[in-house]
Amino acid sequence: LETPDADGLFMRYGGIQTAQSYGVALNEGGGAWFGRSEAALRQGHAELVEAVPKSHVEFLQSLPFSLTFG
Repeated sequence: LETPDADGLFMRYGGIQTAQSYGVALNEGGGAWFGRSEAALRQGHAELVEAVPKSHVEFLQSLPFSLTFG
């Protein structure tokens, strides 16, 4: 949630659905979010940051990093 990135991991792996679960629509008009204007990206990011409770962010930050291959 630190910086908006339309082509980042968050957006590629469930970010749109996660945002929707917090009441933030990142796919206006049924179209894909990718390729939206920089201003729209910043607005969507700001709405998501506001919508996610601080306790959720703190929980995610408390989790250990994990990486699995294979």
